[in-house]
Amino acid sequence: KMRLVQQHLDSVIGDSCPNVSIDIASRTVNLDAPLAFEGGKAQIKEEDHFKMSQVGKIIRTLYDTLQMFEWPMIHVQFDGHVQPTGDDEKCEMISYFRAAEVVDKCRKAGVPKKYMHAFGYGGTRTLGDKNLNRRVEIHLIKDDAGVEKSMHAARALWSTITNTYLH
Repeated sequence: KMRLVQQHLDSVIGDSCPNVSIDIASRTVNLDAPLAFEGGKAQIKEEDHFKMSQVGKIIRTLYDTLQMFEWPMIHVQFDGHVQPTGDDEKCEMISYFRAAEVVDKCRKAGVPKKYMHAFGYGGTRTLGDKNLNRRVEIHLIKDDAGVEKSMHAARALWSTITNTYLH
């Protein structure tokens, strides 16, 4: 089943998304380089709007493919990360809103929001290079238990954000 989905995605997408790929077997959406965000903000830099369009196209094509086969949609996890600055709560909030921004762009590409989940890790999962730390990783959630875990974690994070910053 997964191989059939991958084959169909590859045939539909072809070379139209040179900066983004999807690997159903490893459950990842891979970007050739992280999306560039405005410093300290959730806004994607204009120079990466084309790459964000490719992300939206790939997630939308996954949705359309599964609809065509009449299979349930695979939920997608968007994990935001930032370069740690010392203010853990602010880092967590910015990372969440960056992930939420990518979700919103995919929603605008035609993917129902109920299948996409944003989360922010702040600066807790660094990769060493500050430019690599400013990223949104995209994974396909394996099963219903993973979806529930993602939703629970996001609700808890949102509660923290609203209680800390939005009052």
